[in-house]
Amino acid sequence: MTDPHALALISKLGEEAAELAKACSRATAQGLDGTSPAQEGRTNGLEIMREFNDCRAVMQVIGERSTVAEVDTHGRELEARFWGKAKGFRKWMALIDEHLAK
Repeated sequence: MTDPHALALISKLGEEAAELAKACSRATAQGLDGTSPAQEGRTNGLEIMREFNDCRAVMQVIGERSTVAEVDTHGRELEARFWGKAKGFRKWMALIDEHLAK
């Protein structure tokens, strides 16, 4: 049987990730400085960071409990993936900078 704590955390992470995706989509349409009444005057950029931090909070608890994945067994693999993704995103930003400089 799957640990009920793991299911609760996975559910919450999915919810928070969906809210982050929604904030990103809104910013794409309205700009980072855009706002809506539902955001109580906060900018889309701030909403993205708020939702990102909500995801981080759930991920922190997942990491503490090690109930969702075998973090102890796959810790190095997960860390390498994290840094590999970060490196790829930095390269992507550099390509955009090169394109804008033309």
